[in-house]
This record gives sequence, C-alpha cells and structure tokens, in this order.
Amino acid sequence: GLLRAPEDTRQRLVATVGWVLRKFDGAPLFLGGFSQGSQLVAQSLADLSRAQLLPRGVVVLSGLVEAFELPAGVRCLVLHGGQDSRVPVDIAKEVAAEMNSHSMTFEVLPRLGHEVSDQELDMIAAFCNEHAPLSRGGGSGASTHVSEEELARAAKLARYVKRMSEGLSVYDKDWYMKHLCDLDMRGLGDDCPTLPGGLRYCIHKAAGSARGIVLLFHGKVRDVHAETSSLAAAYARALALDVAVVDYRQSASCFGMDAQTCLECLGQLTGSATGPVIIHGTGLGSACAIHMAMAAQV
Repeated sequence: GLLRAPEDTRQRLVATVGWVLRKFDGAPLFLGGFSQGSQLVAQSLADLSRAQLLPRGVVVLSGLVEAFELPAGVRCLVLHGGQDSRVPVDIAKEVAAEMNSHSMTFEVLPRLGHEVSDQELDMIAAFCNEHAPLSRGGGSGASTHVSEEELARAAKLARYVKRMSEGLSVYDKDWYMKHLCDLDMRGLGDDCPTLPGGLRYCIHKAAGSARGIVLLFHGKVRDVHAETSSLAAAYARALALDVAVVDYRQSASCFGMDAQTCLECLGQLTGSATGPVIIHGTGLGSACAIHMAMAAQV
C-alpha cells in the first residue's frame, strides 16, 4: 500500500516552513517534491493549514498516486513522465481525474521517465512566476526580463555541467587518464593565487600596457610552470598579451566544472585588462577551452 508520512516527519516539515516564512518575512512560498517527496508535501497540507502556514502553491513531480485535498487559495502543478516505469502515468491520470480540481494543472511529458528534466524546471519557474510574480522594482521591465532569462540560462548551464561531469566520471581511472595526462604532473605552487574550489593559476604580465589576455589550458606536461613559461613569454613579448596559465584538475569529470569556474571568475583572472580574451587549449586542455568558449555564448 501507499506509504504514509509519520506524524513527526510532517511536523518537521511544518516547522521548516514556519522558519522559512519568518526568515524571509512572509515571502510567497512554494513547496515541491519528487516521487515520494511529493507525497510528503501532499500529505502535510492539512497540517500546514491548521498551523496557518499554507504555501502559495505546490509542485508534484512523478508522485501523484493518491487524491488529496487542496486548501482554498493553494495552486498545484502536477508533472508526470509518459515513460515513467516506477509510477505509471495511468495512475497519475486516474488520480488527476478523480481530483478534478480547478486549482490544479496536470501535464504529461510524453518522453520523460521517472526523472526531472530541464523542461519541467522551466515549467515550474513559469508556474511560480504566474502565481507570485517577481517584483520589477524601479527598473524597466525589459531589462529585468532579460536578467531573468540570463539567470535561467545560467542555471540550465550549471545543471548541464553537473550532468556531464557525472557522466564522464567513468573515465577518471588511471588506466585511461595516463594516456591523456602525466599522472605525476607537478602543478602550480602554493604561491600562486586560486579561484573558488582551489583552482590555481599563474599570471604572466606583458611589458607595458597589455592588449588583452590569454587563458592558457596546458596539454600533457610534466611540470606546468616549466613547460608553459616559454609559450606564455612569447605571447607577452611578441603580442603584448597577459597570460593566465590555469592548473586545471586532471580528471575527465572536472574539465567542464573547472572551465566553468574560469568563466565565472573571468574578472579575477583578467584583473584590469580590458582587451579581448583569447582561450588557448593544447591537447587535453582543449576540452576546457572548448567548454569555456561554448558556455560563454549561453
């Protein structure tokens, strides 16, 4: 049968909701859950109602298996995958028909399994913005709208990088990586500055005023500093460009994350440079360079 959320679990959820509402001064609150987590949310609505802590809306992802009562004023978005093998979509359809609530929106994503997709996240964002629109403040609506789109794209890119990293982790084995990099490589020293996450880099300054900066992702080397200095010096001397040599992690699963860190910390890497940014990747470092160049266009 259906698992029922224990009383103490529901009360912990009520206490958490109360804390959030106090912390954020009564800001519009939405509760959501995936699979069994969405059942906890649905089963806790009566407790939240008694505590006068009702959310503005609830989101049920791949978990509509039993009818529940929606308190007045609470909107509900239910999303379910048409290819869900764990919670068959027919069950969700039957329950949605039984509830027949005007406060509930039920959508089936035909190709989705028992998972969460970017399409669902976009639909959730639209649902929340419909029932609790963001304050536009004093700026123009157009510029704020662009900012929201940029944030959405950045969030989607971050999710993509995480999924890609998880997928590539199978290649983080020495037997594979030894063909792409020197497993005993000497990285940059502790005297070099770091980016968030401990990513080290070294700046080679051009003589006089720099025309721009090169982000240099090395290839298969034994010593990062020793084997990149001559190339960095050539850029600095012949083209009057600063060079930032990045000591990225030698793991397939980390290429995208380290390149993304460089992109997000571009201001720290470039310092006062106002000219163009050139991304140079050699060998294995090309993976970082390609990711950074593509992500910069998102």
